[in-house]
Amino acid sequence: MLTALFIRAGAVGGMLTPSLATGVATGASIALLVERLGCYASVPTLALIGGAAVLGISQRAPVFAAVFTAELTHPPPPIWGMLLLAAVGAHWVRLLAARRRRPAEPDRAQPHLKHRQRRLGYTAWLQ
Repeated sequence: MLTALFIRAGAVGGMLTPSLATGVATGASIALLVERLGCYASVPTLALIGGAAVLGISQRAPVFAAVFTAELTHPPPPIWGMLLLAAVGAHWVRLLAARRRRPAEPDRAQPHLKHRQRRLGYTAWLQ
């Protein structure tokens, strides 16, 4: 929480460690919640998966996120695929969310520019 606040305020620093830490904390919290509900969830595994997912979103490089997370933690080989799947899935969710927030087309977004160009006399030499 404080990291996001400091970065939003303009502090200089990287996003690699805060992203990984945020994802790990979120994944561990989800695992603890699932266990609290009476099901089994591996806290370390879900923590790593959460770290890879958030890192894939923040770095916009899902393969890097999965490999980096695996390289830092040396998990068992079956978890490598889960890390890659989580990072790629989170990256796709980010892409779909960005597509939904696409800005309007330029013709419809800025109709006032034609009026301004005419008023300033740009219309003749712009065409």
